[in-house]
Amino acid sequence: MNLKFYSQTPSKLSFLIALIFWAGTALGSDQNVPERIKAIIGASKSGSFSVYGEPVYCAEAVREVYSNAPYPIWNQRRAEEFLSYVALSHLDGLIPTDYHLNSLTKAINPWPYEEERLARIEIALTDAFLLFTSHLLHGKLNPETLHPIWDISLADGNPKALLDYYRSGAPFEEILRAATPKKAEYRFLKMELYYWSQLQDQAWEIISIPESFKPGASHNQIIKIRRRVAIISGLPIAEFTLGANHSFYDSTLVNGVRKIQELHGLNPDGVIGPKTMRALNLTPAERVKMIKINLERWRWLERNLGDYYIHVNIAAYRLDLIDGGNKISTHRVIAGKPARQTPVFSSTMQYLVINPTWTVPPTILSKDVIPGIKKDPNYLSKKGIELYNSRGERVLPEFVDWTSPEAKRLIYRQPAGPDNALGDVKFMFPNKYSIYLHDTPSRSLFTQEDRALSSGCIRVQYPLKLAEILLDSENYSLPRLQEMVSERITRTIRLDRKPKVHLTYLTVEGKSDTEVYFLNDVYERDAAVWRGLQSTPPLL
Repeated sequence: MNLKFYSQTPSKLSFLIALIFWAGTALGSDQNVPERIKAIIGASKSGSFSVYGEPVYCAEAVREVYSNAPYPIWNQRRAEEFLSYVALSHLDGLIPTDYHLNSLTKAINPWPYEEERLARIEIALTDAFLLFTSHLLHGKLNPETLHPIWDISLADGNPKALLDYYRSGAPFEEILRAATPKKAEYRFLKMELYYWSQLQDQAWEIISIPESFKPGASHNQIIKIRRRVAIISGLPIAEFTLGANHSFYDSTLVNGVRKIQELHGLNPDGVIGPKTMRALNLTPAERVKMIKINLERWRWLERNLGDYYIHVNIAAYRLDLIDGGNKISTHRVIAGKPARQTPVFSSTMQYLVINPTWTVPPTILSKDVIPGIKKDPNYLSKKGIELYNSRGERVLPEFVDWTSPEAKRLIYRQPAGPDNALGDVKFMFPNKYSIYLHDTPSRSLFTQEDRALSSGCIRVQYPLKLAEILLDSENYSLPRLQEMVSERITRTIRLDRKPKVHLTYLTVEGKSDTEVYFLNDVYERDAAVWRGLQSTPPLL
């Protein structure tokens, strides 16, 4: 879908008047406007000030702009062009009135010539420009104030530099392209936002069913489900109703339901049960809200994820390996449970370890292992965990006082083997959270829909296949890696080509214009982002 933005072109008369006005500027007819700008800005020596009864959100940046830049930055044509784009900022999930839209629309119609009004228009437009481009570049909210374990550097980009570029004559459409995330996923979310926004005002019945429907079932509610599947899929209603027994759960509808289930993180078994009905009943307004939240999350991410990278979406329980824009491999993953959430950050993978040992980290030691030992004296032997002191000497469990602080100073290590918590391989990338990717002996858990089950690290399904692709060498084919595992010798293998690793949390994920996933907010983070997006912008 192409979204075109239009800006108004001033009439010949208004253009001539503006030309005369700017000519008058050179002759000194509005020579006091810069002084009026300084007076308004200088009314508060520090902190924010206001125009039109609204805060100047980028007060310090506005001060810098007008201490260095010659007046004027704005004229009628630029103001109208810019405000036409601001009016469409809702297509990015933003709120147009955050950018003085109502006040400025009134102020410039008609375009004034009084010095005081021109000064206020200058300041308000400059503030709106800086705030709007900052929100596109970096997001409206600071993710670290919402989520302490969101640790990704903001995208490069300086709103003041964009303002200089605009002042040099660049059209605002070019500014918009420079400020907006360029990933296709962001564009897919915008398209999905547009689609569901058109449906917000339509009646949306909450469909109820008396029991789960399996393929081959018949019920009058299936008629409603047919229409709902078509709407969610963005397909013509006739595709699910033409020539069909509308109350019969036939193969065409089964395929449609399976796709809906997949796009909502559910097991695509074709059985219409409570979880599937929740997906089908999710209203357009709820979907719009979820999309806007995740457009904001995309604005928090690095703009250049790299040419070669691993993307783990925690909310999707999925890992994608991307090379040159192409998905090379996809794996199910198990992420941190809500009480021990996997952090969001980026790093670069350096090496992997075949047959890794596992040293129990402090959190698991305090919350799981020592309490387990106190309940069961055989806990360590059952888990295959050995004890060592700081000198690397073995310590026998029967000589440890488990109530003393000394117990936490010991090293708890599980040797390599089939029962090791890390499985056959781990993938290492430096980070302050001690997070890594690894195998697991509990592989049956990958069949579960909800896979927030770990203590923070990411467990990967088919990790040796991922290792084979990353190593990309005849010396490390899958059969050779399996042979190395069987030898039970711990080996560290450094990667010649090191992928970036991005751990993210996206509850709506656009994979194509027809494939947008609406996922469970397992860490319950969406509500805080939504409250922030609906609130007055924070001062910058």
